[in-house]
Amino acid sequence: MGEQPDFFRVSNLVVAFYVLYWTAKRKHEIGFITEDMAEVLTEALACGEGGEAANACLTAHGGYGFAAEYDVERKFRETRLLTLAPVSNNLVLAFLGQHVLGMPKSY
Repeated sequence: MGEQPDFFRVSNLVVAFYVLYWTAKRKHEIGFITEDMAEVLTEALACGEGGEAANACLTAHGGYGFAAEYDVERKFRETRLLTLAPVSNNLVLAFLGQHVLGMPKSY
């Protein structure tokens, strides 16, 4: 199987995050969620899927994905860093579970 399914999935995710961003913005405007929750929600989902997009790029480039000339490896490192810094993705998801879903504090 080629890279087409990976790129198709990533392009669909870009559209989905665009819709999610505007939905979260609208829910903030009507007072359903706070601005912090809207930002955390979109960031948590985008960080994870950014890594998937970087993996698709590395797969498409093969061994040349780690070559400095193509700059794919740097993008891979940067998307991976987003899940760790400044706050771990697990803490972000715990915040969402507590404040959006009303679950007890888990950290």
